[in-house]
Amino acid sequence: MTKVRKRIFLIALCVITVISSLGLSAYAASPEETVSALRNEPTKLICVSKYGDTAHYPENSIEGIASAVQKGADMVAVRVKATADGELVLMSDDNLSRMCVDSQGNTINKTVFETGIYELHEYFLKSGKGGVSQTATEYKIPTLLEALQAVDGKTVLLIENAWEYKDEIYTLLSDNNRLNSCVLMLEAGKKEISSWLSGKPAMPIVFSKFKGTVVWKSRSYIKRTVNAGVAGVLLGSSNAYSMTFNKNTVAKAQGKVRAVIDMTDPNLSGKRADTQLYWDDVTSRGFSVIITDNTEQFSEYSKRTENARARLSELCDEASKTDLTLCSTYSATNLKNRLIVSKDVLSSSVCANALENEYYELSKALNSLNDRSTDDKNQKTVTKGRIVAAVLVAVGFVIVEIIFERYRNESIKLRKVGRKLYGKAKKK
Repeated sequence: MTKVRKRIFLIALCVITVISSLGLSAYAASPEETVSALRNEPTKLICVSKYGDTAHYPENSIEGIASAVQKGADMVAVRVKATADGELVLMSDDNLSRMCVDSQGNTINKTVFETGIYELHEYFLKSGKGGVSQTATEYKIPTLLEALQAVDGKTVLLIENAWEYKDEIYTLLSDNNRLNSCVLMLEAGKKEISSWLSGKPAMPIVFSKFKGTVVWKSRSYIKRTVNAGVAGVLLGSSNAYSMTFNKNTVAKAQGKVRAVIDMTDPNLSGKRADTQLYWDDVTSRGFSVIITDNTEQFSEYSKRTENARARLSELCDEASKTDLTLCSTYSATNLKNRLIVSKDVLSSSVCANALENEYYELSKALNSLNDRSTDDKNQKTVTKGRIVAAVLVAVGFVIVEIIFERYRNESIKLRKVGRKLYGKAKKK
C-alpha cells in the first residue's frame, strides 16, 4: 500500500511539473548568469549544445548556435581552426571535404590551413554534420569573432580545442573584451595549464580535460588542475565502469569546480547514450555540466530538476520552521532525521527523480506529525527518562533477589542447626 501511494504521489508531482511548464518556451540563462552559476552554484545543471542545432543547421554555424540558444542551451560548444592568413574560423576538421562545397556543389578537398579567409567565405556549409549524403545550404563559415559578435549577450561559447590556439584565442578575446563570453577547454597537464595562466593580466574561464581509466591519475589530475585555477574538469573514458565516473572520483571536483561530461561521444561518456536515462545516471554521479546533442530535451530535463530542487528547498524551510513542541517525540524525531537527509540531497548534484523522491519522503514525515498527548500513548519511544527508569527497576529486582537469597540461605542454615540439636536431645 505504501508503494502504491508513493507512485501516485510521484505521478501527481510530475503532472504538476508538466502543467506548470505548458506555454513556456525553453529558457537559456544569460552569459552573466551562466558564468555566475559555473562559479557559485555547483548543483545547477548547465546545458552545453554540441556545435549548435545540427538537426536544422550546419554544425559550427552562427545560425545553428542561435537556434540552440533559443532551444535552451546555456553554452554552445564549437571548434576552431586557423586559416592560411591566420584567421580563426569555426570548423571541426582540418579538411573541408566533410562540411564544404563551392557554388557549383562540388566538394572542397582542401585543408583550412592552406585556404585564405576570403576564399573560405566563397564556400557553403553542408547541412547538419555534413558528409556525402548531406546537401549544401546557404550558410557560410564564420570566423570566431563573427560568432562572438552574433551571440553577444545571448550565450557562452565553449571552445573545445582551445589549447591548440590558446595564445591566438586569448589575444582575440582580450582585445575585443570577450573573456567572459568564452570558456577555453585546455587538454594539457597541470604544469602546462598553470604556466600558461600565470602570465595573463586577466584570467580567462578555463576547463581542463582528462581521459583515462586509472583512478589515481584522474583524482590527481582533478586536484592539480583545480589548484591551477580551472572552473571545470571534463572527465571521460570509453569504459562505462571506469573509476573516472565513480562518485568518489567526481566528488574531488564537487564544491571546487564543475564536473563536465560529453554525452555525444561514446568514447568520453563510457558508451552512455545521450538520453534522459543516462542523464539521471551521470547527474547522480556528480556531473553538472552536460554536453549534449539533444539541447531542447536536456533543457526541459534541467528545468524539471531545477523545479524539483526549488520545491524540496521550500519544503525544507517549512519543515525547519515547524513548531514541534506539542508533537509526539517519535514523529518529531522522525521529521528531524528526514530533514537532515533532505538537506544533504539539496547540497549534492542529484537527478530529478532523487529530488522528487526526497520531496515525497519529507512530505510524509511532515504529514505524520502527531499530537504528543495522543500519540505517545501508542508509540513506545525510547527516551533518557525511560532508560533511567528501566535501569532503576532492574536494579531493584536484583537487590530484592539478593536479599531473598540471603534470607533463604539463613533459613536453611537455621534448619540444619535445629535438626542437629533435635537429634542430640533425642539420643539423651
